[in-house]
Amino acid sequence: QSQYSDEFRGRPTPRVWRDDGRGFLVSGDTSSGAPGTWATVMLDGMVITHVRQFAFPSPNGRILALDDVNGVGCILSDVQRLRLFDVDANAEVAHIEDAGRGLVQTGDWSPDGEALLFRQFDTSPDPQNECVPEFDPASARWFVLRAGGKSPEPVPDVTALRAQWQPE
Repeated sequence: QSQYSDEFRGRPTPRVWRDDGRGFLVSGDTSSGAPGTWATVMLDGMVITHVRQFAFPSPNGRILALDDVNGVGCILSDVQRLRLFDVDANAEVAHIEDAGRGLVQTGDWSPDGEALLFRQFDTSPDPQNECVPEFDPASARWFVLRAGGKSPEPVPDVTALRAQWQPE
């Protein structure tokens, strides 16, 4: 789960400039394998701490994608959550849950950094290890999760969307 704290954990590593040029996101990198803290360092010297969790920042420096994965015990006993966290509001602004643990984020952000592309698979317990999901490749469905908090939007043609988001 996310932990909110004024205490920064980890070695501050700059990740991405904010699109307004007023500051940049840093992650707290740790050598222990535990998640560090994310923070925004503003050019006026103000530091705003956010979440202590593994995350993937948007290109605008204002949204973090958080994939809640419990790596302890039988992971199929926990619901997987993919969340978008707005660093300006210091709050979650969108999420999806999957009891089957079939959510896979691709790291593909919209150019404005407000939407994240992800896949969802049908899963079943792996016969070799019933605590690990086995993905059904034929079930792959693509979606976009937007920071506006609406339900994920199906993507019928992922190639066309990627071409739109990343023109040559």
